[in-house]
Amino acid sequence: MIGKKVHHYQITEKLGEGGMGVVYKAEDTRLHRTVALKFLNQELVDDPVEQERLINEARSAASLNHPNICTIYEINEHDGRTFIAMEYVEGATLRDRVLSGRIDLHDALRYVIQIANGLKQSHEQGIIHRDIKSANIMINRAGQAVIMDFGLARQTGTIRTDERLSSGGTSAYMSPEQARGEGVDERTDIWSIGIVLYETLAGQLPFRGDYEQAVIYSILNETPKPVRDLRPDVPDDVLAIVERCLEKDPDDRHQKLEDLITDLRTALDRATGGRRVGEGVSLGPGRTRRGLIAVPAAVLVGLIGLFLAYDFLKIEDAGSGVSVPVAVADIRNDTGDPTLDGLSGMLITALEQSNHL
Repeated sequence: MIGKKVHHYQITEKLGEGGMGVVYKAEDTRLHRTVALKFLNQELVDDPVEQERLINEARSAASLNHPNICTIYEINEHDGRTFIAMEYVEGATLRDRVLSGRIDLHDALRYVIQIANGLKQSHEQGIIHRDIKSANIMINRAGQAVIMDFGLARQTGTIRTDERLSSGGTSAYMSPEQARGEGVDERTDIWSIGIVLYETLAGQLPFRGDYEQAVIYSILNETPKPVRDLRPDVPDDVLAIVERCLEKDPDDRHQKLEDLITDLRTALDRATGGRRVGEGVSLGPGRTRRGLIAVPAAVLVGLIGLFLAYDFLKIEDAGSGVSVPVAVADIRNDTGDPTLDGLSGMLITALEQSNHL
């Protein structure tokens, strides 16, 4: 596929391959941007279940607009193979980060808060992810966590009859109820977030085994080794969050992601002495980050307009066309005004219109 043109996408390199599909890096020749193309593996092209899963992934993710969720551009077909065109996220998976060495406590909390924020919007639209794992989370060059794969996502309360006979998802991250093939809700994703937090802090998974059945037995019947046995510097409040997320009875976990996010932010505040370290610029009263202050959305929009106007007026003087990199912080909306949700994404989208950024 490398070097081929698929519709208006010029494929440049292979990014990775899994049991379901293969992902390529490509250039969108119409919009002049880098994208990722996810194709079903050739042997699965005629499998209606896998076809449905890929289409479901596109539909689920495309219905969401959040800086911590990978943006889906379109779903299409080429030579009988269905593919998704999506945002290209440059960086490494959280799993790779874990394997490369110990992750700073502040970064671990910040990543998990961002993952939970993305899933919160998903849950608000009735979509349960069901396959959260560190290998599905990209950490981009700005240090932002991005959820990549919605292939197993389902609307709340829905489950296909064949799913009751198979666990679905990756065994090490499954909740007990998911491993038993039961119906799932938000609390299944909360369990998986707990697994990711444990893994990110401890450098290993809480439930392990030499084969899938052993892992599932451990999830259903065993208590994982305490995080502090593997990392003594983890504070008590963080340990309590991990333990509550990994309660085998869903009724004993956080019931809503909003409650989990509140606990995580409180733990991050304590760990940083009240400073928000990279979690995002807050729009709430009295909250700042590294000297950045909250400004009204109208002012931000006005600044973008002025910048882009200057950009277009100066296009003739661009010379070499060298692009200027700009980092957009993850802005957390504490104002209570839902119209400000996703402001980071709006800023990024507006700035991407520039030929020089």
